[in-house]
Parts: sequence; structure tokens; C-alpha cells
Amino acid sequence: TPIVPGYRPNHVFEYTHGKIATTYIGEVYFDKVISIAPGEMAEVIVSFSDAGNIDTYLNVGRQWFIHEGSRLVGQAEIIELL
Repeated sequence: TPIVPGYRPNHVFEYTHGKIATTYIGEVYFDKVISIAPGEMAEVIVSFSDAGNIDTYLNVGRQWFIHEGSRLVGQAEIIELL
């Protein structure tokens, strides 16, 4: 189903032996569209709360994975740090 602003999935930056090693909760914001449907691409802002050592993963070009629970639902790439 499409996502809307305020969506709060798990953001996975690291896997170890095929299992999730590092995950953070991040709220997704966007304002140029009402929703983003599966298969669509869009620029969004992700706000991480209580993110501990997330700085080690934040660099332009870094890719990470979006999960709902243990299920992979998307992929993302950092294009700019604000």
C-alpha cells in the first residue's frame, strides 16, 4: 500500500550473516506528493529519534533498507545531509 508523511518504518543499515544487525526507527516526511506508491521513487526527509551511533552510517551515497518488522519493503540512498 502507499505510504503517507509520518510513516515510521525500521531503517536497516547493516546485516550480519543475512540477519538484521543494526536498525533505527525513522519518521519519513515529504511534501511534493500526497503519497508514495510501491514502485515509485521520491525524495523524502527521514528524521531519526534516539538514534545512538547512527552518525557512523550517515554519508552521502550510503544505501540502506526499509523494513516493516522483519519484512523488506524498500531501499533508500542518502543524497544530502541536512
